[in-house]
Amino acid sequence: MLGLVLTCAFSLPRAARAQDEGGGDVPVDVPVDGGGEAALEAESFVEPFAEANAEPPELPEADETEGRLERETADPHPDNVIWTLSTGGTLSYGNSRTAGINAQTSFGVRRGQDVLVVEASFLYAVAQSPLSCGAVQADPAVFPAGTVAFCGPSGTGMGPRVRAPGFNDWAETAVNLNWRIRYDHFVDASNAFYLMHRGRIDRFAGIRPRVGLSLGYTHLLFDELQHMMALDFGVDGTFDVYPESIVAQTNAIVARGGALPVLSGTDARFVPSVRVGIAYVNHLNPYLTYDTTFEALWDVANPTHFRFEWVNHLRSAIDRTFSIRLDITGRLDGLPPGQEHAWIEDATVQTTTMFEILTTLNLQGTFDLDGAAVYRSSLPEEPAPTPSPSPSPSPTTQGV
Repeated sequence: MLGLVLTCAFSLPRAARAQDEGGGDVPVDVPVDGGGEAALEAESFVEPFAEANAEPPELPEADETEGRLERETADPHPDNVIWTLSTGGTLSYGNSRTAGINAQTSFGVRRGQDVLVVEASFLYAVAQSPLSCGAVQADPAVFPAGTVAFCGPSGTGMGPRVRAPGFNDWAETAVNLNWRIRYDHFVDASNAFYLMHRGRIDRFAGIRPRVGLSLGYTHLLFDELQHMMALDFGVDGTFDVYPESIVAQTNAIVARGGALPVLSGTDARFVPSVRVGIAYVNHLNPYLTYDTTFEALWDVANPTHFRFEWVNHLRSAIDRTFSIRLDITGRLDGLPPGQEHAWIEDATVQTTTMFEILTTLNLQGTFDLDGAAVYRSSLPEEPAPTPSPSPSPSPTTQGV
């Protein structure tokens, strides 16, 4: 579904952003307070010229100065609070008739060594599918005479797949709700333990609801100025409750003598898994950012069953407030609800598929609601131990 989305947000540090998976949002870094740079230039280039006609000293390039200040004065893990809200929708009426709405929100807090993220998303879509001659020929009494005449009798008239004048009634095509709560406790700058709960309601995917609990360990492989990468290792337990369509399919499997997967029943299943995740953020240039998360879950009760989720975000800044964001999410489940054997999909007897993809194109607005995160360069300097004069601070010691 394509839509325009307006997002209100303010940024967590990159270390906190590393914990955000699947669909979570990864905002652009909060810039360092410009006062630190101005003070540095004012104190570093105040020497008088040696001669009246001498050339002024050459100042460093702006990008070089900004990059140096970020590297040397920015706290990599400042406390911060983040809240995002986005909504969007689509509407098509005429030769095709569809309508949809989506909303997303997240709230994150970092205080010292602890990070908490709560997020949710909702998608709803309806459509009127075109009427086919097969439906008209099967029950001509309920359609207008002109439509019946257009299609003609079955076997001698129009083919059953030919489009007939008109549309079917409005029908739901997407109804799903997703939520996630994750808590991380950092033992040092690069290592943390996490506890996460995730839930999903999506009857078209055969889950109503899905609830899961994960716990494990996170390690930041690197956290540099331009990019960051983190790894998750842990265990996961997921419980799926089936809608009526999946209950009918699983009962049919049992009726014909088939065997359901281990820890599965006709109305629900439990999936214990080993979980591995990876998160990567790359600030390609000041205007373009790419981030991705990939998650793999191995079902230890059914060793041939794997699940994967790959979330990609590409953001291009328009100015300091607005940006264009392309999000692509792909999911692959080797044994979705209602399927009898892993990696063997039979579209004639099941309503779910192993692969699904969601793509959105968003207009995003970023707004700082509680002020910029506190950086070392913005803190007041401690008074000198003695009143004796001291030289101007150098870039390597400013704000330490």
